[in-house]
Amino acid sequence: MDVLSCEEDGTVLAWAQAASGDIYRAEGEDAAVAQVRAAIETVLGGGLRFTRVSGIALRLAGVDWPEDGAYWRRVIAEQWCYEGPFSLANDGFAGIRLGFLDGAALAITAGTGIALVARHQRGDEFCLGMWGPDDMGAKGLGIAGYRQVALNNLGMAPPTALSERYVRFFGVEDVPELVHFFTSRARHPFKPLLASAAPLVTAAALEGDSVACGIVREQAGLLASYARVVADRVGYSADDELPVVLSGRVLRVPDSPVTTELRRRLLDTFPRADIRVAKLPAVCGAALDVLSERGVALSASVVERMTRTMPSAPQLVSV
Repeated sequence: MDVLSCEEDGTVLAWAQAASGDIYRAEGEDAAVAQVRAAIETVLGGGLRFTRVSGIALRLAGVDWPEDGAYWRRVIAEQWCYEGPFSLANDGFAGIRLGFLDGAALAITAGTGIALVARHQRGDEFCLGMWGPDDMGAKGLGIAGYRQVALNNLGMAPPTALSERYVRFFGVEDVPELVHFFTSRARHPFKPLLASAAPLVTAAALEGDSVACGIVREQAGLLASYARVVADRVGYSADDELPVVLSGRVLRVPDSPVTTELRRRLLDTFPRADIRVAKLPAVCGAALDVLSERGVALSASVVERMTRTMPSAPQLVSV
């Protein structure tokens, strides 16, 4: 979870990163609020000192239902005592202005998980939110790779280079020990750990491993299928010049096979689509949102200045 502060001309003042601000995570709502607050305090120079803040745009994972928004509004008003202008939305909406400054596009974000949202030029919005039950993003890649490794050991799936790579990556002796590691009573965090193995799958796919290539096709197919639904919900049709932004570490990494396959699938349905890969992290999209909301005319120069003044890495915040 990232927080960024900037001037109205796009100049970045500070960038901080804390653990997840998702109120749905097992750690609970209070822990999520503490993470967001700590990151905000860091970029403000210590404490919730809002005197020089002209606006806030919160784009948070776990803002999926009306009660989620109501919860955060109570936090902002009652705990943070912030009375200035702010907007609140699912984190997927941060991706839109990373490709289209007018704020209208289909945004597909694939990081640890995925976020899929769309906003039409006339203002209609839709967020996939909790409607996507499939594991996608890095989790989807890592879990699917593990599944194929385990099934191959049982003689139920073809050989794959992923077997050796998973064993080596997780520091175990063999596949049976790998399965024991993830399923014993020790209960290692299954999905988050397997999300870290996603680069093993994409690297193997780039090298031509047939099993890894199949996983990439499956993941890209899921993303494309959900994207069609989300675009349709706000009124985009197959004949439109659909604006699309791809972001998140799975899709932004150079030569990502998931991006290549997803682009192909999207163009099958939307042949006139304008597909762009985000060059900046999602937090910059939220910053561009708040600038627009405060009446700043967004332009290439604003984006260029934001790009030029971004720190090389965020300040890590521990709570």
